Amino acid sequence: MEDIKLLLTYLETEITDGKKSFLGGGVVVDSDRMMDLTKRIRVAFDEISGNNVLANANKKAQQIVAEASARRQQILDNDTIIADAQAIAEKIKNDAQIVCKNEAKDNYAKLYNMLEKVNANLISASKNIDNSMQNIDMVLDEEK
Repeated sequence: MEDIKLLLTYLETEITDGKKSFLGGGVVVDSDRMMDLTKRIRVAFDEISGNNVLANANKKAQQIVAEASARRQQILDNDTIIADAQAIAEKIKNDAQIVCKNEAKDNYAKLYNMLEKVNANLISASKNIDNSMQNIDMVLDEEK
């Protein structure tokens, strides 16, 4: 923290050492130097009075509020993304169950058709076996 009395002394020296103007009793001073000293006096005064503490606290509070707001929005966005993902996952699951049921029906229908053909072949084979056995019986009866 700068000494305000010292800064005021610098300011007085600038004014005292300034060039005298041609008209009137004024003095020409370096405006940049004067503004710099004035700013430094304000900063030192704020430090002494505690205004800088309040200003810094307000600034920090605003940053915290802004960060919290951004985080809140991020959380809401994440919740929305999660809800969307859950809805998509549920739809995929339901679609998969429908496809699974349809495939199962198709597979049962194909299996039924295959079993029906096997049964028809077995009936035909059974008739052929019966006929063959009857033929053998007839041959055996003739030989007796």
